[in-house]
Amino acid sequence: METTELRELFADFELKLKENLAGLLGQVLQAEDRVRYIGFVTTDDFYGAFVTYNQAGENNIWEHFEWKKGLSPDFLYQPLVDVVEKSEGIDFMVPSMEKWQFAETLIDVFREQLQRLPDEIFTAAGYKRDELIFFMTMSDGDYMDEMLTESVERFNSKEAIQVGLGDRWKEV
Repeated sequence: METTELRELFADFELKLKENLAGLLGQVLQAEDRVRYIGFVTTDDFYGAFVTYNQAGENNIWEHFEWKKGLSPDFLYQPLVDVVEKSEGIDFMVPSMEKWQFAETLIDVFREQLQRLPDEIFTAAGYKRDELIFFMTMSDGDYMDEMLTESVERFNSKEAIQVGLGDRWKEV
């Protein structure tokens, strides 16, 4: 499947993100004190996603699966399932170039929507945008580490990564 064709399949999902992501992040930032990391986690076959975020003492994004805080909004589930079901020719149960291409497209859709968020979402809760580290990964499966490292680098500035994760964050 060509990149342009795959990207078109994400149109409805992207619209749902555009409509709901700011409210979701505002909810997380208003409800919690000193969140540092916010992750978007999907399954190994991309059937939906949820949001996880750290609490005090949970400072390792590689251990996001141990975090106790999370939300499962509807707009991150069915619209993503719909994209998967329209993605003919991709076997989501095995690693492949096509499955990785799907993962990269999903990361790019999130990256674009994160970049479009108004600064007021962050400042209203007492944050600066670059104080937070955003990432995306799988809860288990073929591309957990690859999605996490790729998304950290695409979602965040180099300065935010340096401050939030340090030089050796990939070596964990």
